[in-house]
Amino acid sequence: MDTNPPLNPYDVLGVAPTSEDVVIRAAYRALMRKYLAAEHGEPLQSDRRAREVNAAYELLGDPARRLAYDKAHRPPPVAPPPVAPPPPVPAPAAPIAAPASASVRAAPEPLSRERRMALAGLGFVLGTLIVIAAALSLKHAPKPPQPATPRPGLTIHKHLVRPVAALPCYVEGRPVGNLPLTACAARNGVATGPLETGLESTAPKDRNPGLVVVPPRPAAPPAPAPAPTSSGGGAAATMNLARAFYGALGGGDGYSAAAMIEPEKRRSGALSGAQMTRFYRSLREPLRLTSMYPLAPDTVFVRYRFVTQSGGVCLGAANVTTTTRGGHLFIHAIHAHNGC
Repeated sequence: MDTNPPLNPYDVLGVAPTSEDVVIRAAYRALMRKYLAAEHGEPLQSDRRAREVNAAYELLGDPARRLAYDKAHRPPPVAPPPVAPPPPVPAPAAPIAAPASASVRAAPEPLSRERRMALAGLGFVLGTLIVIAAALSLKHAPKPPQPATPRPGLTIHKHLVRPVAALPCYVEGRPVGNLPLTACAARNGVATGPLETGLESTAPKDRNPGLVVVPPRPAAPPAPAPAPTSSGGGAAATMNLARAFYGALGGGDGYSAAAMIEPEKRRSGALSGAQMTRFYRSLREPLRLTSMYPLAPDTVFVRYRFVTQSGGVCLGAANVTTTTRGGHLFIHAIHAHNGC
């Protein structure tokens, strides 16, 4: 009969009770290699130790058996030591009354008339110094900016002052993004100022930058104006005809512009009087001729600009070719370079 007490399986495997399953399995394998009878000279002891290791691993390797063993061999909880009550706080001692003679001695002596006058004079001097220092600090303090006062006779209407807007810009018919008018004109090589010497715009004057100038729509289509005649033709007559054509478009008069085109090309389509009137009267800013110069006796190169109703800026360029029929000069073809 074996009278030895049962061995602690944790001590047999050399692991802590809080060890995980992986640690227990590794300890078991290491001990089995150590106590194999073939590797040691004490087979009886090795066999006994191997059986102990096997028994300990069979207990701890099974989660249910290990939990039951831990509950059965868990040490009883240790009660915390009793806390001693705090010592009583002693009551504050009663103040000791001072003798009547001491209170009489602690009373301040009344100030003399000369001392009161001296203190009043010192207070007056200090108050004067404080007032002078405050006045100097206010004098040298930076003044807040004052709003600008308009000059007499000058009225500023804030609702008429508009910032420079960025509008869609096209260069050679391709959009390049939203740019201010001057930047878009520079990209197209067009000046935004007045026409060259001898070229005057016939577009309506926009005296108010916040308004869109739209010519009044006539009740009925006006009669076509007679086409300009040219006795000798040439570059001067071609330039005069092109200037008159774009001037009529700038005024929104598509019927007068159509009268300067060959008859068979103005009857219908984009060059008809009705179509041109409808388009050029709907512009936010009317068409304005910016420059022109002759390429041949019957061909002139023109540059113009306008702003569509949706806000797109068109900086256009075209070749205008003329022809003579029965002593009258007509526009034969308009070849636009950038599609607007």
